[in-house]
Amino acid sequence: MLTIEAERFVLSAGAIKSPKLLMLSGIGPADQLEQFGIPVIQDLPGVGQNLMNHLSAQVTFKVKDGLSLFGDVDGVHFGLHYTSDGSSEVNDMLMRTTPMVDERPERVPGLRTKFLNDEVPADRVARISITLGLPDGSGYVNLASDDPSVQPTFNYRYLQDQNDKRRVREGIRKAADFLETGAYKDVCDRRLHPTDDILGNDDALDLYIAQTVGTARHVSGTCKMGPDSDPMAVVDQYCQVKGVTGLSVVDASVKPKITRSGGSHATVLMMAERAVEFVAPA
Repeated sequence: MLTIEAERFVLSAGAIKSPKLLMLSGIGPADQLEQFGIPVIQDLPGVGQNLMNHLSAQVTFKVKDGLSLFGDVDGVHFGLHYTSDGSSEVNDMLMRTTPMVDERPERVPGLRTKFLNDEVPADRVARISITLGLPDGSGYVNLASDDPSVQPTFNYRYLQDQNDKRRVREGIRKAADFLETGAYKDVCDRRLHPTDDILGNDDALDLYIAQTVGTARHVSGTCKMGPDSDPMAVVDQYCQVKGVTGLSVVDASVKPKITRSGGSHATVLMMAERAVEFVAPA
C-alpha cells in the first residue's frame, strides 16, 4: 500500500478509470458506493454517468478488379461531415471510405474487425463508415467491486436513443445511394452489405446495424463539467471536483459532450494546458 499526502491532487486516468478511482475513494453516487460498503465522502450522482463514444456502422462493397485499396500512407484522408435531416446540431454525422482490412495490426486477431465480405476476399472489399458524431444517448461506468484490481463494468448503450438510431439508419441509406453515383462508378463493383431487403425495412436495418456496429476509442464524459444547477455535473469550470477541496480531474472524462466526429487527443491536450493555469496558482 502506497500513501501519498498532498494539498492538491489531479486525477488523469481517463474516462473509464477516473470515475472508478473516484468511486473507490468515496466520491460518486451514494447508492452505488453503499452497495459495496464504501464510505460516502461526497455524493455525486454524475460520476460514471454520461459515458460517450463514437459508434460506427458500415456499408461494404466489392472494389473493381485492378484497383488498389491502399494509397500513400502520407496521403490526404477525406471525410464527409454532414447534418442529418431534422438535426438541431450542425455536422452531427461523418462518413469515410476505407478498405475493410485495416492496415494497423490488431493486438488480438479477429477481435477489432468483423469482415462483412461474403465470398469476396477481404482485401478486395471496401466500406463506407457512418459515424454518429454527436450522439444524444449515453452510457455509464459502474463499479464491479470495491477491490481496486477489479475492472469496472461499462455500457455505451449504443442505439438506445431513438434519434441516434434514426440518424444511423439514415446514414446507411445515404451511403448506399452514394455507391450508385458517378463518384463510385469506377470503384464499386457491387454492394455487399446491407442487402436490398434489409435496406428497405426499418426494423431489419436496425437489427443489421445493432449486429455489426463498431466503436471508436474516444471515450468521454463520465466526470462531466457543468454548473451547480446541473445535478449530474462532477467538476466545475476549473476542473475541480464539486464539494471536495484540493481534487481536480483533467482528462476526457470532464467533457460534457464528445468531440464532434473525431478523436479527442487535441481537445484533451488543450484542456490539460488550460487546466495548468487553474491548478498551478493553487
